[in-house]
Amino acid sequence: MSSAPSGLDVKEYGYCLLRYAIADGVEHTIRAFNKWNVTRIQFFCPDPLPAGGCYIITGAGVGGASGTGQVFLEAGGCVTLEPNGAFRGDLIVFGEDALLIVEAWFQATPDGTTPDVEITP
Repeated sequence: MSSAPSGLDVKEYGYCLLRYAIADGVEHTIRAFNKWNVTRIQFFCPDPLPAGGCYIITGAGVGGASGTGQVFLEAGGCVTLEPNGAFRGDLIVFGEDALLIVEAWFQATPDGTTPDVEITP
């Protein structure tokens, strides 16, 4: 598990793990509407390399994010990004049969619900 809130804030946060397998060869946008504090992003590319390649974009100007980071992966490659709660924005992923894993903390609610995560192709 990656970095977590500490001290007095511990009881005010919940943990979520998003595991998403990309079944087709189109871009997918993953949004939590700035309600998550992403601590770790892992992205795995299959071997052989799918048609069109395999990449992940953080920020990309979507959802009000200001920064853009794009990582292209080789066949069988993987990348781990650890913003340690500093990233709250959207992700864009591409690559048929690729796998995305996101670990995040979110502000706890009285009813215990997790934030809505929207995935759109």
